[in-house]
Amino acid sequence: MYGMPRHHTVPEVYLKGFFDPAKVAVRQNVLWLYEENRKIRPRGADAVAAVEGFNLDPENDPGKEDLAEKAYAKLEEAARPVLEKLRAGDPRLTAEEKGAFSYFIGFQKFRTTWYRETVNAAGVDEFRHTCQRILDEGRVYEYVGTSEAERSGRVKFSLHDAEKFIRDMAEGTTDLTQTSKGFALVGALEGGQMLTPKIAGVHWTLCEAPVSEPWITTDNPVALFEPFPGRRKPGVYGPSLQFLFPISPRFLLFGEPMTPGPDDRGRVRVPAHTVRMFTDDLLKIAHRQVYASVFSKELQSRVNRVFKERGAVIVPMPANYGRS
Repeated sequence: MYGMPRHHTVPEVYLKGFFDPAKVAVRQNVLWLYEENRKIRPRGADAVAAVEGFNLDPENDPGKEDLAEKAYAKLEEAARPVLEKLRAGDPRLTAEEKGAFSYFIGFQKFRTTWYRETVNAAGVDEFRHTCQRILDEGRVYEYVGTSEAERSGRVKFSLHDAEKFIRDMAEGTTDLTQTSKGFALVGALEGGQMLTPKIAGVHWTLCEAPVSEPWITTDNPVALFEPFPGRRKPGVYGPSLQFLFPISPRFLLFGEPMTPGPDDRGRVRVPAHTVRMFTDDLLKIAHRQVYASVFSKELQSRVNRVFKERGAVIVPMPANYGRS
């Protein structure tokens, strides 16, 4: 009896670019795993950023349970040669290459454990807010005596019982879990589809790090920023959208809409202090794990500090969600 397949939330073809070159030289293909307040550990690309059955949807028809995983595999295959080209320091992509890699980046943002937990938490929050609205609007009576068992008197469920039950859910006294994978998987695919043209439509710069301060990556490696967000609908990206995406210890891809002309490679290496600033931005949005090509106690200290000081990674929905 075989167990569920392990699905990568960050693909191996990407993670392999962060192997420790000193270890590779002695035939050990490992990167260094950093977690908050834990020892730094060497791990293979297959041993991190993977969850059993993560992209399996049991609600799909037989034989189609892994449609999302197959879609990700196609994106990875199309992006592989482009990733190799960028890692070699060549930003001169064809329109087709940029399009393929834009899909890779866009969908990467939403295939993570961070996104899955965010969606699940949002589903629970939305249900709790719905319960609170029922209480606020005095509609608890609608949920009493609606079943045949209750109407016949075989089940006693009073208005008081119903109100307590709904209030416990609204206030969090009753634990709730969102378990529908299909809901999360569809959301991830739709999110990637929506983000991709924004990624493709901005200027890309390959930013080279000094040897002494290499780029790192995480289990949530695509960082999005909007310097001038303005007023917009939730889930819609504005015209100032920027992104950071480390592609190797040597190069990070920076996308922004203000620079004219073709995509390029920075004229000089990024100063070490700027690399550290960008790295802190990446650490702030990491879910649980950080990956690097070097063993560094200083980096572990920064992981501990940033993880401790940052705000909540999974943000609850506002209390007025869904109200005009």
